[in-house]
Amino acid sequence: MATSIEVKDELSELLTCPICLETFHVPKYLPCLHTFCQSCISTFILSSVTKEKDKGGFECPICRKLIQLQGNPGVPETWADQLPINHLITSMMDLKDITRSEKMCNACQLSNISKKAEYWCTVCCEAYCPECTNYHRKFRMTLNHKIISIEELKSSEGVVGTSGIVFCDEHPDKAIEVFCEDHSKPCCTLCATLNHRKCEIVTTIDKAITGIKTATQTKDLLQKLQQFSQEVDSPLKIIKNNKTEIETESSNIILEIDSLKRNFIKHLERMENEIKEELSTKKGEILKDLENEAMGLTSLKCTVDNWKRIMDTCIKHGSELQCLTEVNRLLIKKDELDKQRKDAMSMLKIRNLKFQPIDFIKSCESNKNWFGSLSVYDPLMHEPSVNMQTGNIEIVYTCLALLMER
Repeated sequence: MATSIEVKDELSELLTCPICLETFHVPKYLPCLHTFCQSCISTFILSSVTKEKDKGGFECPICRKLIQLQGNPGVPETWADQLPINHLITSMMDLKDITRSEKMCNACQLSNISKKAEYWCTVCCEAYCPECTNYHRKFRMTLNHKIISIEELKSSEGVVGTSGIVFCDEHPDKAIEVFCEDHSKPCCTLCATLNHRKCEIVTTIDKAITGIKTATQTKDLLQKLQQFSQEVDSPLKIIKNNKTEIETESSNIILEIDSLKRNFIKHLERMENEIKEELSTKKGEILKDLENEAMGLTSLKCTVDNWKRIMDTCIKHGSELQCLTEVNRLLIKKDELDKQRKDAMSMLKIRNLKFQPIDFIKSCESNKNWFGSLSVYDPLMHEPSVNMQTGNIEIVYTCLALLMER
């Protein structure tokens, strides 16, 4: 059976702001689904807008995707306020608080009374003392709410499968109560009245969430996210190995150059410095390109892993309604994520450094370029050239698709 400590460790990464590295305070999420403290993302927005002198939007601190608020967003100082609250994170934080400290009755606190809570309403997401629990069960509006004990909530059985209210992104003061199958969107009754009047299939949220955690689309989405994560891992490993190979090949080339230097020490000193400088420049350009590609793939993997953590948390600890909300939110973005992954993998190239020393060196003293020269080429476009007179250092590009075929 899972303990409260194990639950805390499992949720800690999801509940930690990637900017301040502390537990979220007023968690707000971006369209790319990365979540930050409201104050943290507000500070980042102001810094980003000031630095880039662009008031049309800002980049996500994690995946660098351009975020532009709809309509008339106003001044950047208010952008963070307009971002939607991540209710899944808020709910998980409430559960975490209950497992690590004594919870007080929410109803009694309204009257400035401190009384220990013993029960938890899974619909209202509030804690009650025994007396307030009895009143809660007598009201017609809350008569059928599921109420469990705090001790049960602290156990794995209590955490997993509890339901809760999820509020509408467009109308934060209204709870999600209906589901539009035409648009695959959970919404509040006001949204249904304004935006879904002509939709053919609009059902209650209770009906829509039935079996969502074990539904085929939920399992398929989780499996696809796991697959995306693994597939992004592959090119990242290739880039890492390529960087190591570049360093090794560069070192080997320098050793070979030094070997030639010992045979022609008087004449090689000047040419040695020139070739090493060129080698260093080429290596720096390659490593910079590889680093840029790695940053892009790392950002993509971060997004995939973040979505996967969201799905894992929804399935393990969220409510059916929360799971439905996140599933439909991620399904909309799945194709875009798949396209980003394919584009990144199709553009991946492998660079190799190759040094070809000359065999014929008798006329080296009279030849300006006798020591060697650096060149860059793409093996998919033409065969590598070989200069038998001077020797070449060549940078080789190998397409990722060719590597996979091998």
